[in-house]
Amino acid sequence: MKNKLYLVEIDPEYCRYLWKSDNRVMDSFSPNKISRKYLGVLLKVKDMEYFAPLTSKPNHMNKEQKEIYIQKHLTDPSLELVFINNKKTKLFSLVSQINLNNMIPVKKEEYNIVEINKLAITDYKLANFLRLELKYINSKKEKIIKKANNIYKSKINNKLNYKLDHVTCDFKLLEKMCEEYNQIKVSIYSSK
Repeated sequence: MKNKLYLVEIDPEYCRYLWKSDNRVMDSFSPNKISRKYLGVLLKVKDMEYFAPLTSKPNHMNKEQKEIYIQKHLTDPSLELVFINNKKTKLFSLVSQINLNNMIPVKKEEYNIVEINKLAITDYKLANFLRLELKYINSKKEKIIKKANNIYKSKINNKLNYKLDHVTCDFKLLEKMCEEYNQIKVSIYSSK
């Protein structure tokens, strides 16, 4: 990872494996959920790469509710709101959030960098949206990395408040599970 942040797609099987140990790992494989791709931001936290999931904006809110939501969450240490500039209105609109409390350690073998230019060939609208989203994310790169490291340190040092602690992944446990998953894959491939 160089000087910028990347959008990545993560292997859902890997997420399922981690979820078995920590149900705070975001999932899209529950029977009552529509299966979707795992897209997120690749971050460096401590000495490991971490995948911080992106979630869609809350569509069910009216304008007033969205304003309250934005004000409430602007200072939330567990997530980063993502805005895109609307060229017609010249205003920024909330489009998604990065859930830092649900970030998970990840090895290079478990993710693919989203190639926006290739995506544009088949889905220009989505590619353009992701390009704008990533531009905003990179404009806030230092803030996002700092928040990610702060929530990581607070969690492993038991310094999160009760409410936040119960919605934040167990990073140390997941780091062990990440290593275990990698070892299992190595042994499966070496035995073939």
